[in-house]
Amino acid sequence: MSGQSGPTGPQPPGPGGPWQQAPEQQPPGATGAVHGVPPPPRKKRRGPVLGLVLGGVAVLVAVVLVAGFLVFRNDGKVEAVEKFFQALQDADAAAAIGQLATPPPDQSLMTDEVLATSVELGGVSMIDVLSSTDDSEVDNAGWVTVQLSAGGEETEIQYRVIKQRGEWRLTDAVVELSAAGAGTYGTQRIFNGATPKDDETFLVLPGVYRVTTGSPMITWDSGNLTFLGGVGAPDMLNLSLKLTDEGSKAVDEALATMYERCLASKELEPKHCPFRALDVRFKEGTATWTEIKPPTWGASVMGTYVSGQYEGVVKVDYTYVDSDGDSHSKSQTIPYKPALNVDLTKQPAEVMFPG
Repeated sequence: MSGQSGPTGPQPPGPGGPWQQAPEQQPPGATGAVHGVPPPPRKKRRGPVLGLVLGGVAVLVAVVLVAGFLVFRNDGKVEAVEKFFQALQDADAAAAIGQLATPPPDQSLMTDEVLATSVELGGVSMIDVLSSTDDSEVDNAGWVTVQLSAGGEETEIQYRVIKQRGEWRLTDAVVELSAAGAGTYGTQRIFNGATPKDDETFLVLPGVYRVTTGSPMITWDSGNLTFLGGVGAPDMLNLSLKLTDEGSKAVDEALATMYERCLASKELEPKHCPFRALDVRFKEGTATWTEIKPPTWGASVMGTYVSGQYEGVVKVDYTYVDSDGDSHSKSQTIPYKPALNVDLTKQPAEVMFPG
């Protein structure tokens, strides 16, 4: 054993944790001042502590998000809604209907082809689950609120779900539309190429729809319509009709044919014409009609026919015979403004007169 003894001064403490540093040492016997000058204050090392706090917060947020994700993933209500919208995206009508609590009585507009067209037009897809809640008053019932992309726009919709034989199903995802409204007499409503079984009430699944008339003469002035269903969804079938280019041409030709025929008539009261004159002394076959003011036509599409006032001014020159049997010439200026209809179901379109 060596005769040298170990150091007799105080020993420095061992190293601390990974984010700590050993405190600064002073010479033996020092009392906190060097040459009468007080030591500078020690700086607090906040960096490692702040990093620890922020790291802990990040971990906590991640845990909360993962926990929320797992809760939704294990939620049968959410799973039912997810399956429903996935079926819509897959254009699988049978799978979508299978997620409904009650099969719709009329499924004529719920086909794979109809849903495929909806997807082509933008479709409806689920972006996120916003909430899933239980009904506190009704067992095995609740609501799921989701964020949807519908026809290219984002929206939030809440759906009612109930549990049937151990499986969650949607109760309000089918959209019921009414054909009620004036001015659509005899006009079909064809949804994405499918004709409904009922011509007054239509049942559709959430999606984007192009509604047509089936006629080349008239069309619904609506563009693409998006229906979503859900709690309180404002699904209204607000449609108005307008003439297509082909329809406008057919109406113009029908009116022009009628007008030319009437101007060529030699009678004072030509049949099925907008104008006529009265004179009991009229000599048959002597009338000559001349246009004074060209006709105008303000029309409304009323389903399978177009209705409007046909207004203009004409003059008629004719011969009449007096009581002595003598012939005389006479002229009358006739303003006219009758209500006329043009029947678009006729080929070609035909002007109809009252009575």
